[in-house]
Amino acid sequence: MRSVAVQNNSLWRALCDTFESIQKERIRAGNRLNMIFKGADETEELRIRILSRLEELERVEEGLEKDLKKILKEHPVYTSFLRYVKGVGPLLSIRLLALPLDINKNISSWWAYFGLVPFHYVAKCENGHGLILSKERGICPVCQSPIVSIEKVNGALRRKKGLKGFWNRQARKIAYLLGEQFVKIGERGYYGRAYRRFKERQPQDLQPIRRDARARRLTVKLFLSHLHECMRELND
Repeated sequence: MRSVAVQNNSLWRALCDTFESIQKERIRAGNRLNMIFKGADETEELRIRILSRLEELERVEEGLEKDLKKILKEHPVYTSFLRYVKGVGPLLSIRLLALPLDINKNISSWWAYFGLVPFHYVAKCENGHGLILSKERGICPVCQSPIVSIEKVNGALRRKKGLKGFWNRQARKIAYLLGEQFVKIGERGYYGRAYRRFKERQPQDLQPIRRDARARRLTVKLFLSHLHECMRELND
């Protein structure tokens, strides 16, 4: 075992992907069938019979969820930290721990990996590679050739055609979900209270949506710094 941070990483990702695929398809199929049978009284019996088939798929989903939670309870990062974090339930913990997080990298690298940066750089190298970078640099990370143009961009990250990004899409989605949860729990959890404090400290002349976005980003960064510290301590 290389480290607790990558324990059974490939297996966890496969299980998470399978669970999410089943869940999404069940919900999509249910919505589609309800739309098809809507208002058709003569097909009510058929609708009930077909939807009952989806319940079988739901039972498969529930069984897989139980298996994932059972595995999760054996993971030291969950038992020593994540299980005590209000707002981070078992499924979100599984998604988080399925990421290939490298504890040998510093926390700023983690923040970049999760897309939690207030600004970024759009660059182009001598060989024509278009890049979105988390920090200013003179060498292309793709081909090691010199950067010939670079421009700082303030604001949220957005994928652009022809540009290679530095963040992980799945990690960024998880960061969004974490932010949503910390806002929802409010005063009931440590990170909910941290969100409120961060939001209160933002300049009052900022638009409310920007104050909220900044506070969420700072709260998730705080959580990740604690997770990073926990993982490093467990590997000492």
